Amino acid sequence: MKQSKLLIPTMRENPNDAEAKNLQLLLRAGFIRQVSGGVYAYLPLAMRVLKKMNKIIEEEFEKIGAVEIQMPTLLPLSLLEKSNLDDYDGKAYNLKDRNGKEFVLGSVYEGLISELIGDEISSYKRLPLTLFQTTTKYRNDKRSRLGLFRSHEFILSDAYSFHATTNSLNEMYQSYQKAFNRIFERLGVKVKSLLGDSQINGQTDVLEYMVLSESGDKIGCFSDESDYAADLQAATSAFTSKKSHEPHKEMSKVAFDECKTLAQAAEDLAIPLQKTIKTRFYIAGSQPVLVLVRADQKVNELKVKKCYEFKN
Repeated sequence: MKQSKLLIPTMRENPNDAEAKNLQLLLRAGFIRQVSGGVYAYLPLAMRVLKKMNKIIEEEFEKIGAVEIQMPTLLPLSLLEKSNLDDYDGKAYNLKDRNGKEFVLGSVYEGLISELIGDEISSYKRLPLTLFQTTTKYRNDKRSRLGLFRSHEFILSDAYSFHATTNSLNEMYQSYQKAFNRIFERLGVKVKSLLGDSQINGQTDVLEYMVLSESGDKIGCFSDESDYAADLQAATSAFTSKKSHEPHKEMSKVAFDECKTLAQAAEDLAIPLQKTIKTRFYIAGSQPVLVLVRADQKVNELKVKKCYEFKN
């Protein structure tokens, strides 16, 4: 294809509403155009890149025995409710057809594909079975940000495998790890593997891949003394044992003339903030939960949620 025949509308200056660096570069180089906030049109140069990426993904997934499928974008709400997909609460684009039937635009497919396989596979002899798709997904966030990193409409490759034994599942998991490593290597993308937030549920070797960047919506934690790496939400806190030899004091009530933060109260009482405790109140289902944490630290709400779900 001759360059003169391609649509490559370059720009000399950064658009005023493009804050993310990746968005600025893609717009100025003529790869994409913004249709509305979080929605983009992929132009010829971007399509050439996407096709090459998809080809690499397909080749590597097929090497481990994965078979490509294509699930619909328009999903009946009744089907999702039957699958108990809580992920759709507040995150889906809802719409109705002219007959009043409710639909959502697809973003997660675990329940749908599991139900499909449950209906079609009746013998363990047809397992293992692993499927993948690369398609457009939709995310109804309050606002888009970081360009293509956090858009309302995005392209995602997702894979699903079904097994008769845990050993078979673990073997396929290892195969997917190797496939992802080969994909990143062929794409020339440098990534770090780290424990993801699923690790909180007590699962083992649950990995995510992170590209180190100045912009993004996740934070990775890495050890200087070992190969430990984890998402901030899943990372184990560094514990340092410090024994205090101070004598116990009698409990006393302290009143303040005006409402103060814990930091201000600790300063007025001339005690370190780390020697005070803050309380956070949550509702887990219909049950109230109080979380006490040292005042100089933050409550990891994801860990609180996962802990409660795991115990119940």
